Amino acid sequence: MGEYAYDFTGENIHDGPSRNPHDVTRMTGGSSGGSGSAVGGGLVPLALGSDTNGSIRVPASYCGIFGLKPTYGRLSRARSFPFVSSFDHLGPFARNVGDLALAYDAMQGPDPDDVVCTTRPAEPVSPVLAQDIGGVRIAIAGGYFQKNLFPEATEAVTRIAKALGVTRTVEIPEAARARAAAYVISTCEGASLHLDRLRKRPNDFDPAVRDRLLAGAMIPAPLVDRAQKFRRWYRTQVLELFKSVDVIIAPATPCVAPKLGQANFVLDGVELPVRANIGIHTQPISFIGLPVVAVPVPLEPIADRRADHRRAVAGRYRAARGPGAGTRWRRVGASAERDLAMQVDLPDVLAEVTAQFARYEKALVTNDVAVLDELFRVDPRTLRYGIGENLYGHEAIMAFRAARSPAGLMRRTAGTVITTYGRDAAVASTLFYRDHRARQSRTADADVGEIPRRLENRRRPCQRD
Repeated sequence: MGEYAYDFTGENIHDGPSRNPHDVTRMTGGSSGGSGSAVGGGLVPLALGSDTNGSIRVPASYCGIFGLKPTYGRLSRARSFPFVSSFDHLGPFARNVGDLALAYDAMQGPDPDDVVCTTRPAEPVSPVLAQDIGGVRIAIAGGYFQKNLFPEATEAVTRIAKALGVTRTVEIPEAARARAAAYVISTCEGASLHLDRLRKRPNDFDPAVRDRLLAGAMIPAPLVDRAQKFRRWYRTQVLELFKSVDVIIAPATPCVAPKLGQANFVLDGVELPVRANIGIHTQPISFIGLPVVAVPVPLEPIADRRADHRRAVAGRYRAARGPGAGTRWRRVGASAERDLAMQVDLPDVLAEVTAQFARYEKALVTNDVAVLDELFRVDPRTLRYGIGENLYGHEAIMAFRAARSPAGLMRRTAGTVITTYGRDAAVASTLFYRDHRARQSRTADADVGEIPRRLENRRRPCQRD
């Protein structure tokens, strides 16, 4: 996640970037980039995100999933760390509309721990998904929302409008000023929240975040007052617009996901910073707390090796069924289908993971720091380091590895199983065994944690992810 949610890229100077599940060299968007990546990669069916100026909608757009920023105050934000209380929302990510609706329904309801959460009772939306949308008045956002776009963003809006038969265009008044006012309020409120930390621990902040917060701390009060007054006017104008329209279609992002580390892009012939301008079309909407659903629009087919594998396994089931197995097959058919969904050990991926784990094991028990660095620290696919690196720093861990004795590190592995599989990532578990033998010296007993005598010479299974 971007530091303190003040980010549109998904990059974090402390822990590294979250990576796009469809191309790990590209951004997830932020600030809720980890949640977007996990859902988009198939690691989890649902995830929670926060959205102040676009931090659910941007990752949903870049990771090809659905994301809901609810109406301001509709869902509780209690026990989440704030950024800008005037704009903060929490909402779900999902890979389909049904799951998104179920998550939203489960999260509804009053919460006294959030002072802005509505006291209205829950209003489930899942039952209405099957209803026809023929009576819904839909329009396309014109003016501001048709500028500063790459061709692929324009094409996405065009495809949605064509599929829904939408031809009407409406213009949201003063959207550019709304974005400017959102900037003023965001940076000022964010700076107020972090002011003590900025004074005491400025070097602990991501410089890109720190500099914007420091700038916010110096914004004159009259500008903030004017931004809030404009906000009230803008809300009145937009609500008037919704008297004649129910849904407005607009781009969530100006382009597909930029490359990791990309600093600038060109919008309408002007080179602009990526970090600040990814949310160019989201900020005028969250500025007044309107509900928004980000919808994926694949411009090209998305390869899904997991689905291909399932089809192949299903073919083998059908072939194995053979003639005369109809009665028994009907009895176990539902169970077989459930089993099919769990068969994610693609042979080529399993072979790669197993080989890499064997290499890791060898490097671990021989203190081969160079190989460990190659596998984790240097490899661009690394998502995060271990807890040791995060707590003590890489240099301290290297010194520890170099100083420790290889005695007692040897262990035997049993088998590798992929427990979770995404389009470009796999989580593997390997069972390993250590043989603990009796040690003669008191020092050696202390080294192994004073293992009770009754456990000596026994083989103890452990699990490592």
